[in-house]
Amino acid sequence: MKALQLLTILICLFPTLTQGRVKMGPLHNDGMVLQQNADVKIWGWTQPNRKVSVKGSWNKKRVNTRSDNNGRFEVMLKTGAGSFIPQTLEINDGDKLIIHDVLIGEVWLCSGQSNMEMPLHGFSSCPVENSAEYIAEAGKY
Repeated sequence: MKALQLLTILICLFPTLTQGRVKMGPLHNDGMVLQQNADVKIWGWTQPNRKVSVKGSWNKKRVNTRSDNNGRFEVMLKTGAGSFIPQTLEINDGDKLIIHDVLIGEVWLCSGQSNMEMPLHGFSSCPVENSAEYIAEAGKY
């Protein structure tokens, strides 16, 4: 019976034992977009006072830091020009974490109500130039 209980506990703990130590902020995950031509803040958590390095595949430059007493770290990483080419972001504190499908481009945060709504083709009084072509080609991306 004790062997069965021990096995159950190990099975429950296995997912947490196999995960890396690095935990990223909620905005940092596969498919994210980073602002082009900017210094972007990358942050997360690991074990306290641990060396952390962050590297983007777009420039191969590694930025090093050390986590604080609570395990939090942050670095500023330079981005280049926007592109539709997926990149990766590597965070390493001894256990490597790779974020895939990172795009670099324009990041706009908009908030508002229905007055911010606009169809892709524009309005009859204010059409979007070449909208039909853009809509037809959108499937390529």
